[in-house]
Order: sequence, then structure tokens, then C-alpha cells
Amino acid sequence: MNPMQLLQAMFNPPAMIDQFMRNPKIANNPLAQNVLNMYRNGDVQGLQQMAENISKEKGTTVEQVSNDIKRHFGFM
Repeated sequence: MNPMQLLQAMFNPPAMIDQFMRNPKIANNPLAQNVLNMYRNGDVQGLQQMAENISKEKGTTVEQVSNDIKRHFGFM
């Protein structure tokens, strides 16, 4: 996905999900499939719980990961 496609997809979440689904690494990853399905179904609690569990496994917090992502993309 080129940067322009990514920018356009950010403003159109269904298009972004479709684009992700075309990526073989995501299409063949059960965890990624679960995340996308929860997003499609509006399962905010499931997504939050998964984020917390993964953060715990990695020895960090959801807030730290969020801040790292924001810094990476220049939002902080």
C-alpha cells in the first residue's frame, strides 16, 4: 500500500480493512483475522481486552504502545 492509499483508507475504515485483507500476512494470520472481525462487529470491549492481554504479554501497557505509535507517525 502506498502512502496515498494509506491516507485515503484512514478516512474510510471499511476500505482500510479490505486493503488489509488483501495482504497475505494478515489474511493468513488468525489473530489478525480475529481483530478485524471484532472491529467489523463493533466489539470494542473485545478489542480492548485483546490489547490489554497482548500488552501484558509484552511487558508494557496499552497507553505506552499507543504513545509509541503516535510518536512513530508524528502525532506527538
